[in-house]
This record gives sequence, C-alpha cells and structure tokens, in this order.
Amino acid sequence: MSISEQREYTPPEKDEFYDLLSNHRRRYVIHFCKQADEPLTLSDPAEMVAAREQDKSVPELTSAERKRVYTSLQQTHLDRLASAGMIDYDGD
Repeated sequence: MSISEQREYTPPEKDEFYDLLSNHRRRYVIHFCKQADEPLTLSDPAEMVAAREQDKSVPELTSAERKRVYTSLQQTHLDRLASAGMIDYDGD
C-alpha cells in the first residue's frame, strides 16, 4: 500500500474527508504511508499503529496487540481509504 500519487486523483467530498480522518487508525495509516520510501505490506502499518496505540516499540508488542490492529485495518480502514482514493491498496 502507498499514498495515491501516480494516478489522477479526485479528492473526497468535504464530509467524507472529515469522516475518514475522524478515526485515529486511518490518520496513522496515512501518516505512515506518507513517510514510507516504498510500498508497505499490511503488517507494516498494523505494527506501527499498534505500537503507537500501546506506547511501545514494535518489538515490545504482543501478538494479540498486533492482530487486533491488523484485523481492524484489513476489515475496515484500508478499504475505506482506498475507496476514497487516499491510498493504493489491494486487499487480495
């Protein structure tokens, strides 16, 4: 996944934009994608978001902490960001 930059981008409507940014996990994903030098796998932002939420380093995270965020991103947040054109994400 990466920030949408290479294709024609139509920004979301203002209400949708604010709705997308209303969730901290989606804000973190956008931030981490923007900072990345190369495309990320789903595990990358999941670990970074979990570490930020738990105020821990990535190696200190438990598998349950990782899995909780991974599942949330996979089932909800990444598809919403991709549908709005804010990130490139292929859930397959």
